[in-house]
Amino acid sequence: SVATAVGATVAFGLLSGAMALVGVGDDGWKVAAALTAKNIGGGLNYVAVATTLGVSAPAFAAGIAVDNFFALVYFPVVSWLGGAPAVDSGCDAANSAETHVKADSKIEARTGAEVQAEIEIETETETE
Repeated sequence: SVATAVGATVAFGLLSGAMALVGVGDDGWKVAAALTAKNIGGGLNYVAVATTLGVSAPAFAAGIAVDNFFALVYFPVVSWLGGAPAVDSGCDAANSAETHVKADSKIEARTGAEVQAEIEIETETETE
């Protein structure tokens, strides 16, 4: 939350001239505050802060449009930076694994066939 507020303040300082060029004018700081609130608490915070501060309709729409544009850029870039997920080649749909926690807290992966064989052995032992 603090990083978001600091980032919004710095961005406003750097972009206030550009905001004036696109017609946001005096509403620039209000849109910046509303976008900060949105990034901290969601879209309803944007609406609440913008309404409370009296943001004009064009500035309100511009803020939403810019936020959506940068989200369309940001999320694919972050996904790309994260890389492809690791694939576990030891498990497939035909050989699904069951995770079993033993008493000594070690985790063991077993196939469904192994679990079924163990149940059958336990059943045979109980009936004898």
